[in-house]
Amino acid sequence: MFTPFLLILAVTGGMYLFKPQIEERLYHDLYHVQAQSQSVSPSAQVQAVKEKYPGADVLTYKPSDRSTRSSEVGISLKDHTYTIFVNPHNGHIIGKLDDSSRLMNQIEELYTLSVFSPRAQDEATIHLDQYTGAVLADYRYGNYGFMGKLIALGITLHKGTQFGFMNQLMGLIICIGIAGIAISGALLWWKRKPAKNIGAPKGPEGNAMRIVTCIIVVFGILFPLVGLSLVIVWLLDFFVIKQIPALKRFLNA
Repeated sequence: MFTPFLLILAVTGGMYLFKPQIEERLYHDLYHVQAQSQSVSPSAQVQAVKEKYPGADVLTYKPSDRSTRSSEVGISLKDHTYTIFVNPHNGHIIGKLDDSSRLMNQIEELYTLSVFSPRAQDEATIHLDQYTGAVLADYRYGNYGFMGKLIALGITLHKGTQFGFMNQLMGLIICIGIAGIAISGALLWWKRKPAKNIGAPKGPEGNAMRIVTCIIVVFGILFPLVGLSLVIVWLLDFFVIKQIPALKRFLNA
């Protein structure tokens, strides 16, 4: 039942780990500018975008992280969101992308991740004046409390961006492992399932079952969402499946 969802998570998660490399190839012309010594302020870049796209609401600003990289300004225009790429050295508009058509955004929607900076320490929340583009507040990783820093670090580790390629490689190994567990679990279930039914095989008896139950309880406590899903499944099994004889026989409950 859960095999397709686990495979989707494993495949899309594995692809999303390599978002920087994939987007570098797809949007090379939008990402790169010629290095120069001078640069214009973020507010001037935002103003250039507002002049180019009158009526647009500025949503986000992502500064250039190196002299050959463009800046990105997120806007909302006519019920669509776009990313506008700006040359940080002269404020010229390089081009735009419809966010709904970006491959990694579509993968991100499947995987249900949020957009964060490549590394937790680089994360910043910047508030801009919607009329002038002036920076009103600049809130960075160093301003976070302990839990905020821990959460930010956990997100970038999960996305494979905290420690570069090695982080991506470890994430890919985990994704492959999840896919392997999903596929092997489905195959083992198919071999051991009751004849003419789709239910689960009979569980182990005695100490083995008690050990498995303890492991499940521990993981349910450590990972509350997992625990909640297990409680929901147990309630469904006890109050619905086991109360309907035909369903109970079919699922071998």
